[in-house]
Amino acid sequence: DWVYEEEFSFSQGFYWSPDSKKIAYMKFDESNVREFQMEEFEGLYPDWYSFKYPKAGEDNSVVGIYVYDLASGKTVKMDTGAETDIYLPRIAWTKDANTLAIQRLNRHQNHLEILAADANTGKSRVFYDETNDYYIDITDDWHFLEDGKRFLMTSEKSGYNHIYLYNLDGSLVKQLTDGQWDVTKVYGFDGKEVYFQAAKKSSVERQIYAVNLKGQLREVIGREGTNQARFSNDFSYLININSSITQPRQFELYTNKGKLVRVLEDNHEFAEKLKTFNLGEKKLLKISDPAFVLPNGEQVEMDAWQILPPDFDPSKKYPVLIYVYGGPGHQTVNNAWADSDFWWMQLLAQHGIISVSINNRGSGAQGEVFKKMTYLQLGKYETEDMITLAKYMAKQPYVDAERIGIYGWSYGG
Repeated sequence: DWVYEEEFSFSQGFYWSPDSKKIAYMKFDESNVREFQMEEFEGLYPDWYSFKYPKAGEDNSVVGIYVYDLASGKTVKMDTGAETDIYLPRIAWTKDANTLAIQRLNRHQNHLEILAADANTGKSRVFYDETNDYYIDITDDWHFLEDGKRFLMTSEKSGYNHIYLYNLDGSLVKQLTDGQWDVTKVYGFDGKEVYFQAAKKSSVERQIYAVNLKGQLREVIGREGTNQARFSNDFSYLININSSITQPRQFELYTNKGKLVRVLEDNHEFAEKLKTFNLGEKKLLKISDPAFVLPNGEQVEMDAWQILPPDFDPSKKYPVLIYVYGGPGHQTVNNAWADSDFWWMQLLAQHGIISVSINNRGSGAQGEVFKKMTYLQLGKYETEDMITLAKYMAKQPYVDAERIGIYGWSYGG
């Protein structure tokens, strides 16, 4: 199903129970979904390729959740309600092998419920209910604790994405993290602490933290730049991948207390090799302009990066290419080592072209209002920010104001 794979970011629709005696699966009925056609140009004559593709406001697949019992051979449909014009974006087994948790989201995506379904009878009850003035982002950051009584959930209801501890009856035990910063990924719980990644120090950086169930937080990996953790099964160790805008990725093994055990790969050879190329300088910067405001009128600075030609001469005038994606929650500006487009932009720099990008309004890791102010008017603020960026660049003494272009892909195309 296109919606679930593309918009809810998953391709697996089946899950084994904790005791491996049952399997829960999703069933998609695409009968009412209209087809889209594309012409494929292969060989001497083109062919038409048709596939199910629901456009905005059209019929989606009708999704059902089922549980198959291996011992009895019996299949039971879970009760997800009478309304079928909804989404069921996540399912997961609780620690009880007979209880399946099902996320139910309305078509407007601003009302999320979690159902506890009896795998033997299909009967269900709502144990979590959240509404939002904008929309609710679906993530994999929900975890059921081993005691079988509580679960962890992230939410933006405070204005920033944070971790909450709930009882399985839906009552809030405690908000575990708090502050004007976003939790960007929850890795899991080791029985004592929740390990997670956050943009706590800067919206363009990521560090690794742990918080216990009393809300006491500690920093695990605080290296400058972007840190991505891969924890061992018991969370005793982690492989940290660290990079910055000027440093290629480094792989290091740490204990969960943040003690370095071993450097696995420092990419020193690659870093030295880079010095033999005539690369342009890529640097982070902040851009201020009265046009960059939140809905309440508060002016904000925009994070940006810029790649200058390697032989940059401030007395000369250079053309500029603005790079944009701009989609909700996404960032093109991070203090992290760049990927494929970096090299293409270095080629442009070799030809005397400056590249620049910003985290426009609507991008992530700066709170809910900054990200969701584009709600119901996609493209408005993002486009305005690109115009403001172009005007800002045109004022720079080293920019040829008559030669400013823009390039984007996907949402930014």
